[in-house]
Amino acid sequence: MSNKIQITKAIVGAIVRFGTGSIVYAIVRNNTTPESAFEKISIPAGSFVLGGIASDAARQYSERMIDDLVETFGGLKDNVKSA
Repeated sequence: MSNKIQITKAIVGAIVRFGTGSIVYAIVRNNTTPESAFEKISIPAGSFVLGGIASDAARQYSERMIDDLVETFGGLKDNVKSA
């Protein structure tokens, strides 16, 4: 795979991971009210883990989409050259 595609995946992956983590954090922050000391520790910890899981899944999804686009446009490019 080309270096440009790897760079694109890295940039898109970083943006997607940050955005997904921020969304999860905001959802948890806006929908929970920790009252006990345990909740004040466990809710942010759970939010961090959940954000990581969602971020990783979103990054993997975006990488598959990039691969699909490269494959689709690569096939179109080859068809145009052969026509």
